[in-house]
Amino acid sequence: MGDLGRLVQVVLVTAFICSSKVTPYTQKLIVDSHNAFRKRMAPNATNMMKMVWDEALAEEAMKHALRYSMEHDNYYDRYSDSLPGVATGQNLCYGSIGWSDCLNKWFKEGDDFEYGTGSLTGNAWDVLHAAQILYWKTNRIGCARGVCGCSAYFVCNYAYTLVWEEYSVPWKNGQPCEACPNNCVDGLCDCGGKMCMNDGSLDLGTCECTCINHPNSPFQGDECQSLNCAVSSPGYCNGYTTDLQDMYCRIYTNLRNECPHFCKRCE
Repeated sequence: MGDLGRLVQVVLVTAFICSSKVTPYTQKLIVDSHNAFRKRMAPNATNMMKMVWDEALAEEAMKHALRYSMEHDNYYDRYSDSLPGVATGQNLCYGSIGWSDCLNKWFKEGDDFEYGTGSLTGNAWDVLHAAQILYWKTNRIGCARGVCGCSAYFVCNYAYTLVWEEYSVPWKNGQPCEACPNNCVDGLCDCGGKMCMNDGSLDLGTCECTCINHPNSPFQGDECQSLNCAVSSPGYCNGYTTDLQDMYCRIYTNLRNECPHFCKRCE
């Protein structure tokens, strides 16, 4: 193949396989739209948190967007070193004209969602995009787009992931911002995007974290982000078989946090 042929081949490949990092303008559009949807769907939520953009989640979303697949990746493949011990959720959209069209598809599912019931169609899968967006604890989002030929693949990753047991009640009803009277901004609890890593819990009233197994927690720091390997793991951690160690620690995020020595986080 001559130089011209190789040049044409490169141009064609570039035209048909590319990625698009989300611009600051679109980041704001995505975050503002999500927060508006949360407020509209849950006007009486006591604990609905305000969402912010997270670049680490966006980078993980880009990896999957470039796979051009409408299948979700494994949630343990979405782990980010900047969010230790945090399981992330994911919404996918395919073939949309742009981000607004894609977001509206997810928000439209809210028409079939009822608090306490879940899906009005009888099929939870019909509203799971909306339910993920409406999960009170989800306060960080990062998205990306991959384009292959004439098809666009949109991916948004969320921290935290929706907990299945709470899919029909993804927030707590009561007085608006009852859980965060001093940190309420436009009907949402605003801790500035603060999260508690490694299964720590966030007090919405004070925006302070309590790490697991407090006060003898292996995790330290303002967001429970640092692992102190000098702290011994609970005795039950020794009961797991080492033959299945890698599988257990990859699949069960709570095990990685509760038994960091067993899961080789201290090596």
